[in-house]
Amino acid sequence: MSLCLYNLILEKKSQLLDEQPNQKVERKNQKRTNNVWKTCNQKDTFKAIHSEISSIYTLKQNNYSKGNLEKVGFCKNEACLSRCKIILYGSSEENCELFYNQHPHLLTCNTKHDPFKNADLIELCKTRLKPTEIIESFNEKYKDSNIHLDDIEETRKKISRIKHANKKQDEDTKICNIKELEQWFDKKCVSNLSYEDLQSLNWDDAIVADYEIRGNQFAAFITSKNLELNLIKQLSVERICLAADGTYKLNENGHPTIVIGLCDVQRKFDLSKFLSFFVVVILNLGGFGIVTEESKWSYEKIFSFHKKFMEKCFLDISFNPRFLMADGALYIRAAAKMIWPNIIPTLCSFHFTKAYKSKLVSQKYIPKVTITNGRVNNKLIPNKILECFNSHPIRSNDERYNPSRVIRTDIKVLQSLPTQALFNQYLKFIKPFWNYFGKNFYNYFTENYINETSLECRSGWQNYIKFNSVSSNNALEAFNKIIKDVQTHYTRLKLQDYLDSICNEITRRSIESSKTINFPKTPFIPMQIMTFGKLLAEKFHEYFLVQDSVFYIKDKYLSYTLYNPKRGMLKKHVKDLARKLESKHEESIASFYAYYSKPETHDISLYNEPDSFYVRIQFLRIACIRKVKLAQLETEEENLRESSCTCPDWFSKRICPHLIACLLQENKITVDLYWKTLKKKGRKPKVPGALIH
Repeated sequence: MSLCLYNLILEKKSQLLDEQPNQKVERKNQKRTNNVWKTCNQKDTFKAIHSEISSIYTLKQNNYSKGNLEKVGFCKNEACLSRCKIILYGSSEENCELFYNQHPHLLTCNTKHDPFKNADLIELCKTRLKPTEIIESFNEKYKDSNIHLDDIEETRKKISRIKHANKKQDEDTKICNIKELEQWFDKKCVSNLSYEDLQSLNWDDAIVADYEIRGNQFAAFITSKNLELNLIKQLSVERICLAADGTYKLNENGHPTIVIGLCDVQRKFDLSKFLSFFVVVILNLGGFGIVTEESKWSYEKIFSFHKKFMEKCFLDISFNPRFLMADGALYIRAAAKMIWPNIIPTLCSFHFTKAYKSKLVSQKYIPKVTITNGRVNNKLIPNKILECFNSHPIRSNDERYNPSRVIRTDIKVLQSLPTQALFNQYLKFIKPFWNYFGKNFYNYFTENYINETSLECRSGWQNYIKFNSVSSNNALEAFNKIIKDVQTHYTRLKLQDYLDSICNEITRRSIESSKTINFPKTPFIPMQIMTFGKLLAEKFHEYFLVQDSVFYIKDKYLSYTLYNPKRGMLKKHVKDLARKLESKHEESIASFYAYYSKPETHDISLYNEPDSFYVRIQFLRIACIRKVKLAQLETEEENLRESSCTCPDWFSKRICPHLIACLLQENKITVDLYWKTLKKKGRKPKVPGALIH
């Protein structure tokens, strides 16, 4: 193969030498040809041919065409062999294709290429393929060359950035007419109206509370008086949670829509009719924010517009939410802190779980290890670290010595701990194990989710921080889906048409919200939870210990919950157990009481002073104690709303069997007030047929 290529070089070289009759050049080229012939008999033939083609290139430099090189996709590096296709066969595109097919081996050389500057990769990034699919297709096309993309996290992130840059470039070409947009905002803007003029407006009409345009950036908040009135009704509740998030793919310009609102006391969002046929659980909507892009400036403007309009439209009202529910976007937290300095940002449990689980399966953060006879790579594991594998229950023996399993369970324990003192103490216990098997993961987790002084910290996933606020942003995400399902039908509208549809949606939702007289002021109590609480109240003194008007009971597991974390409903076996308890099934009653026990006085003192713990297993045993505090108020609704417990069920649903049992024991609530009977299961009775005349 090398001799054929060498003859091809000599043939082309003779043509070049005929064009230049200088004999000195001929002698110099003849010497160079002899050197190439000697080198061809050796192993380094490739380098010899490379140098010969380089010399030919210097004789006919004018035929070098960068445009044709870029079209075919060859490297533009002058030291690369791929440029010989221009020298040997001319600069036409057809000849370039011909040479590529006849001599594909010439494309492989030792020169390092940057695949991210490749034209084919840039074209692939403009498609809708995922980063992993782009890497596979690119490597398949260049499998015979030295250009290769590794399927690692850094490569995927770089491809995602290229796709985002291409998307932003496409959106910049569709920049809306700012003057037309400003005229549309001016027609519905009420920022300059007085209080008397605001009272004369229709309660259901969509209005622009305020807007601001800065160059090509804009931010506007669209709401109605009825929607703001519903938020006023929620101010009667002490703990107000503000939810905020952005949604995309609604208009041709790609501008996001920010949705904000409040939740009610029942840990849900307001039940409301959507159109005339669709009933869903949605956010108690406060309004829509239309912005150029999601940033700290845009969220800060939307929050300030919302607060100013509410305080201007309703006098003697101070809108200061206590909690903020959002995803891991740091600019949302920073913007909310600028408007409400005392607000407590909380992190959506879905986004939090998805983020840290992606790191648990990565060998970069937790390398895979094989533990045999207490050793890793013939190195003995300390006993304190080896005991951590047995501190949590396991489902199968294959997962016993899996460090990711232990770390995942430790995060659940950290999330369920009710006080900061218990949290800090357990963090000391798990630090040696995490550093031993996953030091990179420990640094990542503490930097992003624990260390409050870090700029990248996303705290608020702990129970002691979010208290009994909502645990996820799923209701708001579902509301975003409804907009696409019913309003836009997954088509991107023109910006002004989209603004009109948003106004129609606000008007429709204002009419529906005006039918809501009052929001619930007490959490919803399922019948199964009431059954469990009633059984605990029957044997109250056998399972509860009272100290200083505080009730203590011990559960079997620390982070166990009666609710399904994905669906938010009671688990199936919990419902089956409650059904058997109602029918006085003896074995079910015995298994129910086996889950609870009465704590000792010494354990309670350790529970209230966590610094005295010395052993991890002792901590996990005593941390199962639940602490119930009852409110001493007048009405049953207030007592139920203001009382608290330290179990995970109370933090997620604001109600639990421990709290119900204590309230029943102290006669704070009555069973008949909240009891609901289920429909009888089975076939409905036959209805007699109609009389036929």
